[in-house]
Amino acid sequence: MKVRVAVDPVDEVHSRAAASLVSSPLVSAVGLIGKAPPKSWGRRATKVSDAGGFDVLVGPDSDHPNVTPDGAGSVAFAGLTGLARSLATRLAGDRISMDRTVTATEPGTGPFALFPEPLGAVRRSTMSEGVMLCPVQGRIAGVVVGDSLRSLAVIDDVLFLSGACLAAGAVLSGHTGPVWERPEEYLERVQSLGVLVAEAVTDGS
Repeated sequence: MKVRVAVDPVDEVHSRAAASLVSSPLVSAVGLIGKAPPKSWGRRATKVSDAGGFDVLVGPDSDHPNVTPDGAGSVAFAGLTGLARSLATRLAGDRISMDRTVTATEPGTGPFALFPEPLGAVRRSTMSEGVMLCPVQGRIAGVVVGDSLRSLAVIDDVLFLSGACLAAGAVLSGHTGPVWERPEEYLERVQSLGVLVAEAVTDGS
């Protein structure tokens, strides 16, 4: 069943989410609250005054089922933390680690997490929802999870990746709660929006 999604363009990530949703075959209509969408988005995208008449809202709200990149939404953690936790469910070995980047001016002071290039080794900072936050500057974001057998990683433009993760939460049919409670469906939605997951096999040492 296709869904109708309203988006509150509170920042560029939410605007990127709207762009991803317009291209999704699971979405019948996208309403951009208070902002006219580009003409290139076609007739499925329109300017609306509020989320009335839509199935879900991407953005902060307490009156409608909504999707957020943190824990505040009906569908929660539709961002890099949710992506990391969802990817980790594909691991079967021991010593599982989960790392994601976070844009910050000051580097971390903890042990290094190893991301694929061009990020490479990045120092960890703090933990949130079981995922280590690794401060970086620039436009590249990443998620890497690993165990004693293999690692899975995603590297992409920070706005595209964050927007796709947010959009994927909007098309989790009938779900409420963190996205990692429906990990395979969430990952399928993320990958359908153009996000690539890379895999590397480790030597188990």
